[in-house]
Amino acid sequence: MRAAILSVLFAVGLQAAPLSDTIPFPTDFLYAAQQRANKIQYSISYTSVWGGKWNLAGTAIYGNSQIKENFSGTISNTNINGTFTEANGTLSWASDTYTILDRYEEPKMALTFKLVISNGTMTGTATYLPE
Repeated sequence: MRAAILSVLFAVGLQAAPLSDTIPFPTDFLYAAQQRANKIQYSISYTSVWGGKWNLAGTAIYGNSQIKENFSGTISNTNINGTFTEANGTLSWASDTYTILDRYEEPKMALTFKLVISNGTMTGTATYLPE
C-alpha cells in the first residue's frame, strides 16, 4: 500500500501539508513552481481534513547544508488558531519541494517546523536536512 501511495504523490507534483495519525496527506494538490539554481518559488492549493482549503505561496532554498522553506497563505477554517511546531508532538509538516533541490526521491517530514495560524491566515517555516 505504501508504494502505491508514494506513486500517487509523485504523480501530482509539489506538495507541502500538515500530516499526523489523524490527518492524512491531501490528494488534490494544484501547484505552480519555478526553480532557479538553489531556490524554488511555488504556489500550492489543496484541501485538508485539518484546516479545510489551503492556499500557500512559498520559497525553498538549499544552502548551508540544509533546506529552508518559508510559506504563507490562507486556510478556510477560521476556527483553527495558534502556533504549531514539531515540539507539539502530534502534528508534522511534510513536503517534497526539497526533492528538486536535493534530488531526494521521497517526500519527508520537516526536521523542524513552525505554523502560525490566526483567523484563516497562516505563516510557516520548515527545515530539512539533505540526505
